Amino acid sequence: MIVAGIDIGARGGVALYDGATWRTWQASRSAPLWRIVRDVAASNDVAAWYVERPIILSHDGRKGQQTTGRGVGQLDVVLDGLRRVDVHPSTWQAALGLLSGGRRNRAQHKATLRATASRMVGRDLDEGEADAALIARFGFAALSSASRGRLNA
Repeated sequence: MIVAGIDIGARGGVALYDGATWRTWQASRSAPLWRIVRDVAASNDVAAWYVERPIILSHDGRKGQQTTGRGVGQLDVVLDGLRRVDVHPSTWQAALGLLSGGRRNRAQHKATLRATASRMVGRDLDEGEADAALIARFGFAALSSASRGRLNA
């Protein structure tokens, strides 16, 4: 079973996880997130796509809102017809024991997430790749426990 995690946004990323192996991609101007997802979907049998779906707040600024909104719209088109699960950042972070609890500033929290994901994958990851890997790990655990529940029923 392969699970994909997607971190949306200008510095987003994609990660695939099958329980043992990792593959990650960092979005860039030359490789926008929607194109990476399209190419990965065409060449992999992904069981489910876990897509980070944050709440866009007014303090994110107009540019941040536009970037996130445009990215989500393009992903909606690419993922149409595929098994997709939208997940809020606090949901996957809480499940993995990575909530900041309000004790850290944003930069410190992002650094912690990146370091945790890099250790998990076994190599240094960029910000989007790191969050995508953590989301994929969350999705893999969720699908695995759901499968066990169906087998035991």
